[in-house]
Amino acid sequence: MSGSMYKRRNMYKIFKNKIVVLDIDGTLTEFRHHDKRLLPVADADFDDYCADNDAYHNVRPLKTLQRIVKKLRSDDLYILSTSPKLPRQEQKIKWLQKHYPNIKRQNIYFVKEDKAKYEVLATLKNKYPDRTICFIDDTTKTLLHVEELDEEFELYHITSFIR
Repeated sequence: MSGSMYKRRNMYKIFKNKIVVLDIDGTLTEFRHHDKRLLPVADADFDDYCADNDAYHNVRPLKTLQRIVKKLRSDDLYILSTSPKLPRQEQKIKWLQKHYPNIKRQNIYFVKEDKAKYEVLATLKNKYPDRTICFIDDTTKTLLHVEELDEEFELYHITSFIR
């Protein structure tokens, strides 16, 4: 069995019967736009760019996570993404519907800044007191912030699953 196949099967086992919360940018997506740049414009201008352009139209999903997410129960899957403005949120929802159709719309949460992700995770923890909450993100600073506030979450950086 190849190393990546073994890793994917172990990843599925890690998440089975748990609530899995996933970031979008750089976690479910390849963090590359139009095969050339990380962002089509400067980060500070990205929300304004999204008002007139579909920034997610050509963004590719990470195949490893796509295969794993497909195996998990829809009720156990949540999205938690930083998106300060509506056009970007709508583009992400459209992208998710195309590449991750088993994620329910009501399980998609957007926050205005990364630090606010903890509040959503805490809400899910209260909603599912007897379940383990796993959170996968590509931003170490966000993961450390969550860990600092509550060590009971299972936190994973995306590189834990990508070879």
